[in-house]
Amino acid sequence: MATTKPTISVDGSFSDWSASERIDFGDITSYSLYATVQSGSLYFDLNYTTAIGPNTTIWLNTDLNAATGYQIFGNAGGAEYNVNIKTDGTAALYTGADGQTLVLDNIPIAYSADHTQVELAVPLSALSNPSNPIGVLTDVNNSISAPGNFSGQPYIAPSADVARTPTHKVAIVYSDTTAKNYFRSLGDPAGAPSTAYSDLFMAAQNQARMAGVSYDVIDESQLTNVNNLIGYDALIFPAMTNVNTAQLPAIMSALTSAVYDHHIGVITSGDFLTNDQTGAALANPYVNMQTLLGLTRASGGNSGDVTVTASDVSNPIMQGYTANEVIQTYSGVGYTGYAASGATQYDVLVNQNVAGVGTVPGVVETTIGGTTNVHFATQGLLGDSNLLSDAIQSMVLGTEAGVSLHTSRLAGIMAARMDMDQAQNPADVSPASGTGIYDLLIPILQGWKAQYNFV
Repeated sequence: MATTKPTISVDGSFSDWSASERIDFGDITSYSLYATVQSGSLYFDLNYTTAIGPNTTIWLNTDLNAATGYQIFGNAGGAEYNVNIKTDGTAALYTGADGQTLVLDNIPIAYSADHTQVELAVPLSALSNPSNPIGVLTDVNNSISAPGNFSGQPYIAPSADVARTPTHKVAIVYSDTTAKNYFRSLGDPAGAPSTAYSDLFMAAQNQARMAGVSYDVIDESQLTNVNNLIGYDALIFPAMTNVNTAQLPAIMSALTSAVYDHHIGVITSGDFLTNDQTGAALANPYVNMQTLLGLTRASGGNSGDVTVTASDVSNPIMQGYTANEVIQTYSGVGYTGYAASGATQYDVLVNQNVAGVGTVPGVVETTIGGTTNVHFATQGLLGDSNLLSDAIQSMVLGTEAGVSLHTSRLAGIMAARMDMDQAQNPADVSPASGTGIYDLLIPILQGWKAQYNFV
């Protein structure tokens, strides 16, 4: 869910920026880029080791389509707009090549004393298509390109900062494309979803119920429009390795907006949106994980003896666990590990201790675009313990209990009824011998009063 962040002022003082607003991958030495949306403007904070001067350009791909817009170097970027710093230190918004066709002059800009840091603001009203998060490429002083390869994945800036009203509801996404490529039992008919995938999906449903959170089941077709997603606090993908390439652009557009603009968290496992409908790896398999989760695959093996232990027990998801407590053990299983992509905020909740290999992250929490996500390294980790339930409750309810008692029109914790036809008989309420009902209730009610502080 969205958190309250400081109000950005373009004044050369950078204390109003937060770590969660950093959008670069950490791929350029001594460089960082922050972005956020507030009060109808897209703000940037650009940092470099040397003074930032004229011909520094921030390229904006407002439709997230690299095939449209201006092609930087003739074959990259697809930028609809660019912000260019002029020789006098001011900045303006243009279309076409850097500084080519003026759209808006003298946009707000301010520098640090040594000019190694600059912040500026672009009014969203000046952009023709700010409905999606925005792809961002930069070159500093017309010499340092970031990301390093303009033909690859751009950085992502939000186009909105929607203050969400929590619904305490999640969507569990059924991926038929993944189900048909998932591990298959001997009895699974050809071309049908696998039994193993169905078991995993039902485990996710059960974990949501355990968390005390209501859920809807949605499918891939509903992932193509962000308006289908904004009624949920989190999206749960028990497994979605495979995706139909015909739907992928629309799915990524909607999910990117859900994460960056609407602050809807993602909970998933294993490789996420890395392979096509035939099982083949995408051209750049981990680019979608990098965009949505801030993660990339770092290690893995086909077989290992794995002991799963609690790591950061201070995280609310891990309440009830003690440090290094054994959660699960596996023998001869495949394992994977995922690392933070660049500057992503990253917290290892659970470790996989692989015999003969070492420690590999098992369950991690990331923060990207101001949104918290949880990733399980394998489907086994997601389905075999109550950690998914804990993650759902923490992300959706916080410290609020999933199931609780709420009184309505009655002020007391208990309402008692005594039928008059029985109350008129003394033997029913005060037996001639032994303790009467009234005498039994008094110590019970006194105990409740002391514990719950009611009158």
